[in-house]
Amino acid sequence: MIAYQMKLDGRTYRYIIPTFAFAEEDKASLPSREECDVEKRMEELSVIEGKPYNDFRLNSETLEKINLFMKLFQGTHNFHNFTSKVKPLDPRAKRYIIKFQCVETFISENIEFAIIEIKGQSFMLHQIRKMVSMVIAFLRNMATEDSLKQAFKDEKMDIPLAPSLGLSLNYVRN
Repeated sequence: MIAYQMKLDGRTYRYIIPTFAFAEEDKASLPSREECDVEKRMEELSVIEGKPYNDFRLNSETLEKINLFMKLFQGTHNFHNFTSKVKPLDPRAKRYIIKFQCVETFISENIEFAIIEIKGQSFMLHQIRKMVSMVIAFLRNMATEDSLKQAFKDEKMDIPLAPSLGLSLNYVRN
């Protein structure tokens, strides 16, 4: 008997991000946009758990939390909220994500970075950056699993873009 392996066309991207971006915050203590003192906020962000931000390291529980949340993106979903100018009922909004996972961390110049791997059949403009942004929001207590479930529904949701620096196409399979 001949075994056939399903071959999917697809792309693999990698997003490298400093892990301090995942440091939890108390949403209740955040100032509103109107009352935010930028210099004070930058000073607050330079310290995580009483230590300089560059001393932050992911622990195994946080890494597991990241990967469990990322797993919710896997499968076929309506990603209209993760791009622009694509309506909820547009068939182009349906995308299939094979893998979304933090595959490893490394330290460079005393800053820990995470390597996030995203495999899918195809991606829309800004989709990966918005997916990463949603993960950051979740870890920083700015979004919930319900927020992600809402993002896959028809109602329009504004999801910010993670920076483009760090995103690279890693592998193309035809």
